[in-house]
Amino acid sequence: SPTVCSASFRTATLQRMSRRTVVVGGGTAGLACAHALAAAGDAVEVLERHGHIHDRGSHSGFTRVIRQAYHEGQRYVPLVLRADEMWQDLERGHSERLLVRTGLLEFGAPDDHDFVQSIEALEANGLAHETLEAADARKRWPFEIPDGWGACLSPGGGYLRVGPCFDAMRNAAQSRGVTFRYGVRVREVLPGGASPRVLLEEGDVVAVFSDVIFPNSDYTVECFNLETAETAGALSITSAPVPRRRIVPGVS
Repeated sequence: SPTVCSASFRTATLQRMSRRTVVVGGGTAGLACAHALAAAGDAVEVLERHGHIHDRGSHSGFTRVIRQAYHEGQRYVPLVLRADEMWQDLERGHSERLLVRTGLLEFGAPDDHDFVQSIEALEANGLAHETLEAADARKRWPFEIPDGWGACLSPGGGYLRVGPCFDAMRNAAQSRGVTFRYGVRVREVLPGGASPRVLLEEGDVVAVFSDVIFPNSDYTVECFNLETAETAGALSITSAPVPRRRIVPGVS
């Protein structure tokens, strides 16, 4: 029942309150991990070698597309829908707009695999979309679409505003007690003893009572002196996984 689930979650949270976790990297994944772990009861510190928003990560720039038409695989669509809900929840607690709903227009030949897969993903998940012939699409939008091609409009698509999104994610994490250190580079993770320690480039050592989480596998390679990112995957999260709930900030 909901009461039992709630009680179980409170018990698990109390058990985690003595845990201290270090998240290496304050990008999209790092901020989300930090908030999720803090919401579950961990004391969390984020170590970021650059600044809060920078041009060295996959989140750089002004906007990022969010779409429900996924030619990469239908299995992504439920994840996107959940993320969409959570971005909206986060926006309600922030002063700026995060998600701008513009709709997404795609077009391609009838035998274009990616175009066909996008439409099939929308259909399989029961999502609103409109398909058009090339001539009809040209009448509505200023694109030169070849005869014989088709177009698909999915109104759920749009874009996320990177700066406001990052500010909102950090604010949500800080409201849970997460602390941040910028301009610090992790040199190595020191295993052994009762818990791991994190050695910074300038020589400082950060004590960790539970886990060190590396959202970026490339950075993991450097800190563990591993040869490939594939090898690093098994070490990207040590000990406990991120809680199943509250993966993206802004959801209580």
